Amino acid sequence: MAGILENGQVTIRFVAPTSIISNQPAFVKDTVSLKRQTNSQGVQRWEIKTNLEPSNYSTDFLIHSVTNGYDQIFDIQVPQVYRLRDKNATTTTSIITASANAVSNTSSIYIQGNNGSLSKGEFIKFSNHDKIYILTSNRIGNGTINIYPPLLTDVSIGTGISYGANTTMKVRYDTDAVLGITFTDGILSDPGSITLIESF
Repeated sequence: MAGILENGQVTIRFVAPTSIISNQPAFVKDTVSLKRQTNSQGVQRWEIKTNLEPSNYSTDFLIHSVTNGYDQIFDIQVPQVYRLRDKNATTTTSIITASANAVSNTSSIYIQGNNGSLSKGEFIKFSNHDKIYILTSNRIGNGTINIYPPLLTDVSIGTGISYGANTTMKVRYDTDAVLGITFTDGILSDPGSITLIESF
């Protein structure tokens, strides 16, 4: 179960509804002839909007939110996309690494060590930088994976690739998040909904 990590363990769990948002700013305008013109810098970041699991042990979120505030960076376990059918699930259990150098702004990376399948929609992370990527196609065994957004940083041969429950994201609390807790019955606390902004 995805959530906020402390000392490598999920201590504050995400619960539905959870939204995974790709923020891709663009300037859009319509001409007099109703043709649409768009302009983008080609930048992207992930934002997670989620509810947190109510708890009768309220100090975890209270302390975490107050001490981190809006400016501190912390780690979360990335929620992976739910797949109803097993045939669409990621089955890899091995250590995956890049099998060739890849330069920034490319969307295809060669991998090795894949002993199963990686499914499109899987979030992954390269060990040499903090950006999170999503697979745009399935990959069975070794070969090429396709990602979005394009690589932010060069990746060298042997760079580790985390996936599944091992994928962590560096985030900050969005300023819309309320720092603190609400007690629903005097004992059970409900942190409510928060938005987390990717930091890379």
